[in-house]
Amino acid sequence: MRRKFSNIYSLLAVIILFGCNIIAQELKSLSFDKVIAENGLPSSSVDAFFKDSKGLMWIGTENGLCFFDGYKFHSFQNEPNNPNSITDNWILSINEDNEGNIWIGTHNGGINKYNKKTNKFTNYKIEENSIANLKNNRVWTIYCDNGGSVFYGSSGGFNVYDKQNDKFVNYCYSATDSLSLSNDAVNKIYKDSKNNIWICTFGGGLNRLIKSGSSIKFERFSNYAGLKNVANARVKTIAEDKNGNLWLGTFSDGLILFNYQNKTERLFNSKNGLFPDDRINSLICDLSGNIFVGSNKKGLFYITNENTKVSNKLIYEQYTYAKDQVYGVSDNTIISIYQDYNGIIWLGSNRGINKLNTTRGKFKLFRNNPENPNSVSEDIIKSLFQDSKGNFWVGTYHEGLNKFDINTGKSIVYKNNPNDINSLSNNSIWIIKEDGEGNLWVGTSFGLNKFDPSSGKAKAYIKDPTNPNSLIHNNISALKFLGDGYLWIGTWGGGLSILDLRGDKFINYFYDKNNAYSIGNDQIKFIFSDSEKNIWIGTLGGGLNKVEGKNISHYENLKFIRYVNDEKDIESISSNSITSIYEDSDKNIYVGTFGGGLNKFSIKDGEINKLKCEKYFIEDGLPGNTVYAITGDDKGFIWLSTNNGISRFDPVNKIFTNFNKNDGLQGDDFEQSVARFKDGRLAFGGYDGFNVFNPSDFNISKYNVPIILSTVKIGDEKELSAKDLLYVNEITMMPGQKSISIEFAALDFNDASKINYKYMLKGFDKDWHLIGTKRQAVYTNLDYGEYELLIAATNSYGVWNEKTLSVKLIVQPPFYLSNYAIVVYVIVLGLVLLIIFRKKLKAEKKRSVNDEVKIEQPIINNEKEIDDLLFAISDSINRVEDLQNFIMQNGETLLKYFDSYLVVGALYNNFESKIEPIFYKTKKDENEISAIAERAFSLCAFEEAIKINSSTYNDSEQIKNIIIANNLSEAPKNLKEFYTILLKNSKGKIMGMLGFAQNNGLLKTKLEKSQFEIFVLPQLSRAMEIKQADDVRKKYEFIVNASGSFMTLINASYIYEAANNAFVNSHKLKREEVIGKSIADIWGKKDFETKIKLYFDKALEGETINYQAWLETKKTGLLCYDITYYPYLNELGEYTHVVVVSRDITSLVKAEETVRKLNLAIEQTDEVIFMTDIEGIITYVNPAFEKIYGFKKEEVVGKRPSMLKSGYFEDEEYTKMWVQLINGKPIKAEMINRMKNGEFIEIENSISPFFDSYNNVLGFIAVQRDISERKKVEKALKEAKDLAELSDKLKGEFLAQLSHEIRTPLNSVINSIQFIQEELNEHITEDAALLFDSVSVSAKRIVRTVHMIVNMSELQTGSYEYIQKFVDIGELAENTSKTYAEAAKEKEIEFIYQNNLESSRIFCDEYSVEQIIHQLLDNAVKFTDKGTIEFTIDKNKFNELTFKVRDTGIGISETYITKMYQAFSQEQQGYTRKYDGNGLGLALTKKYCEINNAEIFCTSQKGLGTEFIVVFNNSKV
Repeated sequence: MRRKFSNIYSLLAVIILFGCNIIAQELKSLSFDKVIAENGLPSSSVDAFFKDSKGLMWIGTENGLCFFDGYKFHSFQNEPNNPNSITDNWILSINEDNEGNIWIGTHNGGINKYNKKTNKFTNYKIEENSIANLKNNRVWTIYCDNGGSVFYGSSGGFNVYDKQNDKFVNYCYSATDSLSLSNDAVNKIYKDSKNNIWICTFGGGLNRLIKSGSSIKFERFSNYAGLKNVANARVKTIAEDKNGNLWLGTFSDGLILFNYQNKTERLFNSKNGLFPDDRINSLICDLSGNIFVGSNKKGLFYITNENTKVSNKLIYEQYTYAKDQVYGVSDNTIISIYQDYNGIIWLGSNRGINKLNTTRGKFKLFRNNPENPNSVSEDIIKSLFQDSKGNFWVGTYHEGLNKFDINTGKSIVYKNNPNDINSLSNNSIWIIKEDGEGNLWVGTSFGLNKFDPSSGKAKAYIKDPTNPNSLIHNNISALKFLGDGYLWIGTWGGGLSILDLRGDKFINYFYDKNNAYSIGNDQIKFIFSDSEKNIWIGTLGGGLNKVEGKNISHYENLKFIRYVNDEKDIESISSNSITSIYEDSDKNIYVGTFGGGLNKFSIKDGEINKLKCEKYFIEDGLPGNTVYAITGDDKGFIWLSTNNGISRFDPVNKIFTNFNKNDGLQGDDFEQSVARFKDGRLAFGGYDGFNVFNPSDFNISKYNVPIILSTVKIGDEKELSAKDLLYVNEITMMPGQKSISIEFAALDFNDASKINYKYMLKGFDKDWHLIGTKRQAVYTNLDYGEYELLIAATNSYGVWNEKTLSVKLIVQPPFYLSNYAIVVYVIVLGLVLLIIFRKKLKAEKKRSVNDEVKIEQPIINNEKEIDDLLFAISDSINRVEDLQNFIMQNGETLLKYFDSYLVVGALYNNFESKIEPIFYKTKKDENEISAIAERAFSLCAFEEAIKINSSTYNDSEQIKNIIIANNLSEAPKNLKEFYTILLKNSKGKIMGMLGFAQNNGLLKTKLEKSQFEIFVLPQLSRAMEIKQADDVRKKYEFIVNASGSFMTLINASYIYEAANNAFVNSHKLKREEVIGKSIADIWGKKDFETKIKLYFDKALEGETINYQAWLETKKTGLLCYDITYYPYLNELGEYTHVVVVSRDITSLVKAEETVRKLNLAIEQTDEVIFMTDIEGIITYVNPAFEKIYGFKKEEVVGKRPSMLKSGYFEDEEYTKMWVQLINGKPIKAEMINRMKNGEFIEIENSISPFFDSYNNVLGFIAVQRDISERKKVEKALKEAKDLAELSDKLKGEFLAQLSHEIRTPLNSVINSIQFIQEELNEHITEDAALLFDSVSVSAKRIVRTVHMIVNMSELQTGSYEYIQKFVDIGELAENTSKTYAEAAKEKEIEFIYQNNLESSRIFCDEYSVEQIIHQLLDNAVKFTDKGTIEFTIDKNKFNELTFKVRDTGIGISETYITKMYQAFSQEQQGYTRKYDGNGLGLALTKKYCEINNAEIFCTSQKGLGTEFIVVFNNSKV
């Protein structure tokens, strides 16, 4: 790889070497993003960039060409056997002509022209028989002008494309022509603002193109004495600044500043001390006039527009690579620099691509610097405030109050001093406000302070429990001056205090559940007074509260009106947890919520009886649904801090523009701190410092961005890539293709992660699909026809494009509905009608000749024609009958085609050698499944898998042989393959298994082993601010006894000294029955000697032991335990005790020594535990937390648990949990969290509040266990279940399609036969009439068979639409029986119908009941040749409606009567059977009875007849 260098000179060394001739600015103003190469960049060495007219960013690397869509790279590489591929993978230059062709210069493959419409390359290079006229295959530069000209420079001169002849005209150096090129090696072609075209050569300096008509000459500068370097340098690159000067970058002479008009030059290089690097690889002047210089060894240099007017010194900023830099350049060798037409600057180096981030520098970040004592004292910023004198104050969470100078970055810190009564009462500064006298009022987590900024002294107000007129609570969370001598004080947990500043008297209000006009909650987050004198109070969990009345002169007996969320009222406020309130100049109130997004309502109408809120959530563009702080700027925009960055809201256009950590914010999660400076700047604080910025710096652009198709995949076809789709505006799906997936991309390279998308398929969708940052549209089972897919996107600033991408989607109809098929149908019908017409015409002519002669036989002169027609129809029917026979003979296979597997999950009992199956099935026979599960898996797959020490076992023949060898049962006929996953614990011991059985191919499922882990609680933090030892003991007791694990402390004499609640309660023991007792007393002497003592003694020798054992007590019986022994070493170095953890940490901490002993086990647990304070700030994590999540303790302490959020749950869910916790209620839930490495982990989370001696909540304890493995197993079982349901769906679709394919042509045949019969009428011969009748009956029978198959499928898959209503069964039966009475009469059978009920109305599904009657009567008529059929409606002794169908037919045998409800079963099988039928009728009847809560009974005697009785349960008549 070329151009990779390791020597990096520091800026300090340059200054020392060259003295004061050079000035490098210390403050770096530029910030860069890395474009991730893992998204498909062919090589990390990037030589060229170009943005084309479609908005695609083309990138040339040393291993291929690609274009970038903002998300991934789509690459092109040489294919030796493809003449239409690119000729060389090393790309040096890229440009586009006025026809949209992309021209690519390569290192050794000449020049290539890429046609985006055809996705093909045309090659021009030196080779035999080539007409391209190239002199050299190394193409360094390409330039295309607006007139269609294409120029390129190579090591063989300057070249112009002759489009007419498709070749190049070459211009080279000539010693005899002073107007020829000065050197054949052309490195760069550049056009300046005056339309001069400049050619940079290697050793011949700079040339200017002189074009006159078709003549091309070159101006050299060797004749100018003062332009020695311009005339002779090896010039690599060139750029023009705003002053008209040309900057030349050379191979070995540094920078040259050239003024063409004055013919002057200046040289900057290491030789004269004016520039540190002599080799310049790349150079541009951006749209603002700033110069970017890419050097070969010293990184990037930045010269501002102001500094391009060089006098004696060159002022620049230098950017070099450093491993620990997050937003720096990736390498010191900057190969290429490019600014696209949207202003984005791209850097190519040997380590990939950097992109200049212009937003990040606008957010100035301030945070604590441990090496700078004058920096802000802490990173967690609770409050921000600028006072009337312009001083800026910063309140931190632990480190006091800062008076901070934004310009110098220096602060003066005021903190609590226990020995100074005039210091602040606490170092946790929650809120800062100023009174009219210039005093600051500072709310802390322990008291309110009146602070004098001039003296630094404070007067504290603390709650006095003996004085009802003192402060109501010490935790101060909100303050508000109303200008009337009162200070409103919101507290966190105590309610509201109102301080009379004249008498230091407090008026207090708190939540009263029995008073609807009390304040909604005692946790107050915000107090606000609007322009209409309304006083608003935001609470956590109690909604938005408004003080009743206006212009209140006294504050006794106040009433509070609560505005809360009402799910039935869409205009109500979205959440009951309020974080912030703000009013704009139009009297709109904005309310931020915890998890409920942003609310907006107006107060223009005066009195507010009901809120009418507009709501904004993530789906509306808000970055996060928790809004911490709100303020406005001078232009009327609303600025918000959220749990996912900062947002600017445009209230006119309702557009959110979002900013995140990547834009320079302190982080994505913020605090409730915000300040607006007098000069219009804003400040927001969070957990890693605070940002200050000027809103006017953000000129949000409304530019449109083009949208392209990235991939298209139709069914199982090969996926089409973006290269194939650049000019595609129409997509066609062929018949049978059921699904299409389309991925797209908006070409905005500012920040693709902020682009939102929506799409709509016109003709299918009624509205747009808003999909956020997702980029895919998927459709399945589209009806045939034409659709239009519309795709819209925002730009990176959240502004929706005015234009959409439109793609025509055509779904082709099946063949039988295609235009071709319709033409065939018309032709066939026309032929049939023509034949009929000809026959009728001949008959009429014969009648006219002999009008008086009576014709006794049909006159058919050409009988062969009719015979041929009838034969064709008969042959078609025979083919359909063949299909019918296939269906009837293979019905079982057809119906079970998709029901081909069985999934079994099981746990194995090692001691009882038995398996306990938990299975999901797709078949009916539970006994068969149970047998397969228990016998095949437990005795075959499980045992054999253990023998071969394998997780998989699928030898079905060996399984069957083992079953037979053990005389278990006959091997299942449809059992073909097994797949078994062994579940092992961390020690490799087999604990159970998950198995799959299939009768139609192996189910490819991979499951990882499941690990049964122990769970204990972690060490408590000694940093808790609890002074009393009893409180410490109670906390430890609470943690240990809250655990579900069993923990005991046993001494060296095998005597129990301590046991936790879980142990004694679970074993149904009293504590005195455990303490002082021996192990043998509890577990029995036998188990102690054989299963416990050996391990216990090893633990007393200092070894940590983990094992599993089955142990038994008298009260609990035999149980299996996962046991860990932790040895305890006392101060004398002796192992005196063992801590036994069999489930969770256990021990009752009554003294410090006991706590210290138990602490050893807590530190070694695998169960995660962490603690937070009442604000939700993490104060302690245990080692298991570090191990599982990957964070170090110092990385999380002081942060919120929200850093673990995965994004799988809505903010509203977290809000509900938080409200429940602060109200003192514990939570247990399964959640998905994110680890440090970005991967997800599924956990079972138990969170409980803990209390002080006054029952006040001090904080929260979270205990978590990793359930990822368990969830994987559950997911696998669910996927198997979903697959089964999908198979049912596919089966239904298959049968529906089959039904359609058969019924459509058959109905045509039936109608055609009917038409022919009517037309020919008396002219049809007897044989022909019989054939017609036979064909018609057969066709109708096939249609009925197919119809019944579809009905059966609907019932099996649950897709049958069951409609219950009151139905008169008597009326239904009477109407239905008329048809069958006629059929019976034709067979000379007596048919008797009788209804014995006055009222026969019941609640049922009419269609299915009608089908029951049809089927039973149809069978009775079909199978009865003589005698009687009786159909009776009656009721039984329970007054339940019944009907009976009794016949004197052939009867049913005893052996078949048990199987007659099975689908496709028939007593007479094969082609010799006497009676028609398909074996589905009674199966359907049984199903229809079941869905109507009816039972069907049958009695029959072979040769005598059959009786069916249907009873409708619970139908009272």
